[in-house]
Amino acid sequence: MADRVPIHDSALLLHKTPFSDSSLIVTWFTREHGKLKTMLKGARRPKSPFQGCADHFLKVDLGWQRARQSEIHYGTETGAAFAWRGIAGDYARMSTGIYFAELLDILTALEDPAPDLFRLLEQAWEYLDLHDPSWKLMVRYEKALAIALGFAESGATADQVRHALNEHASRRPASRGALEEMLR
Repeated sequence: MADRVPIHDSALLLHKTPFSDSSLIVTWFTREHGKLKTMLKGARRPKSPFQGCADHFLKVDLGWQRARQSEIHYGTETGAAFAWRGIAGDYARMSTGIYFAELLDILTALEDPAPDLFRLLEQAWEYLDLHDPSWKLMVRYEKALAIALGFAESGATADQVRHALNEHASRRPASRGALEEMLR
């Protein structure tokens, strides 16, 4: 591992899973490399260098090294570059923002560069940072994502978009039903 130079990229956290008492596996969406997974060793320790950077609604500068035989790479460093603080204190905004991240995670493949999708999630979180979520926002995000992925045409209705996403997703985020109920 020491002979490899770390790669640096802007990243948004999509999902994190405890790996051990002290480590996390984090799924990120990066500007230049698309979705990738990293092992953050020691991230759950109180004095970890990753402390405070492995959370939703942060844009981080992620340093990572490619794994030789795994899809899970090695996180080497993170630094918070920007925080959407207006989302973190509001349940409806957090729920909506996490749904957007979950949907992007489900619909994208690992290491498929897509800077437009990075920007779409970034813009959605920028909006949620300043505004309350709405049903219309959720539908607009789903449509923009479906169009960017080539699953729907720009003139598609909400029902056509929902059908296209259902057709291409291995599953839908479990949070969608509750979010729909909250926002309608």
